[in-house]
Amino acid sequence: MALNWLFFFKAIKTTSLANAVISYYTAPIFVAIFANILLKEKFEKRKLLPFATAFFGLAFMVVSFNNPISVKDIYGISFGLIAAVFYPI
Repeated sequence: MALNWLFFFKAIKTTSLANAVISYYTAPIFVAIFANILLKEKFEKRKLLPFATAFFGLAFMVVSFNNPISVKDIYGISFGLIAAVFYPI
């Protein structure tokens, strides 16, 4: 939990709050992935659409058409994703 918060606050400090929060909100996807791996849950095909939608939305956010994204934003989004990975652990 400490790593989750550490990376989340680093994401907020590095990029905008919107980028940090949206990248952090991919945590349920990682919960589902880790449930398949650690708890041996059966992977269902109906999970593919939410997975694709979440990552497509994140990619759409990164490729902002109004403002070019900077390297600092990419680092911040990466920190948000790392925080999302530590959410289910």
